[in-house]
Amino acid sequence: MTNALISTVDWVSAGTTLSTNSEVEGLGVANLATWSPEEVWRSLPGPGRWVQADFGGPVEVGVVCLVMPRSGVQLGAGDGITLMLDAATPGAGALLSAPMINADYGYWWRFLPVAQHPRYLRLNIDSTLPYVQGGRLWVGPARVMTRNFGFDWSREWADDGRKTRAPKSGRRFRTAGPRYRRLSIAFPRTSPADADAIEDADRRLGCLGQMLICTHPDAPQKRVLLGTPESVTPITQPRVSSFSKTYVIEEDL
Repeated sequence: MTNALISTVDWVSAGTTLSTNSEVEGLGVANLATWSPEEVWRSLPGPGRWVQADFGGPVEVGVVCLVMPRSGVQLGAGDGITLMLDAATPGAGALLSAPMINADYGYWWRFLPVAQHPRYLRLNIDSTLPYVQGGRLWVGPARVMTRNFGFDWSREWADDGRKTRAPKSGRRFRTAGPRYRRLSIAFPRTSPADADAIEDADRRLGCLGQMLICTHPDAPQKRVLLGTPESVTPITQPRVSSFSKTYVIEEDL
């Protein structure tokens, strides 16, 4: 079983040039670089839709994730995306296919066990929908933890909706709020190399930066989450040769 995967560097939001062969005015491909999946790129009707990224030079790529908005048309379980990576030629490279891992959660994901170093990336989207859209494209290095997370981790659906009762009738009133996932996970026996990498990520991200995590890369259904740390937690050293780190990550919408 592959240990948990964490990605804290995203090349797309770091000045990458994005292009596409199909976009609706006002919903351009640049929206894939914003942190909110609700700011979408939307294609025009028609087949053969693709999105391309030019990183300006070779970059390390270990994971690619396309996050869909929770509202509106969404790619389904029968839709497919092929990934192409090439160091020199746009739209070239071997076709790496992967279906939507969970249409209800809105994630497409491709993990590369052996990192590649392309300059160009293309996503070819195959769908029977009249148009397609995406909210957030993440492309970056993947760090598979040397030692996996411990027991007593938790996952939950948080709901910011509010319930109130009328004082006389007792009638309940409901005010809808966003629903999002929250992951609480600890790595109690982190290796020194992982601890150094986590410390560097904490320096860059703080409690405002965005990160991608997958607790089970071999079975990613419902286990991929793009979010923001609730706070910056300390790295401790409970043992001579290992460190401990806890994350609480809330999903970005």
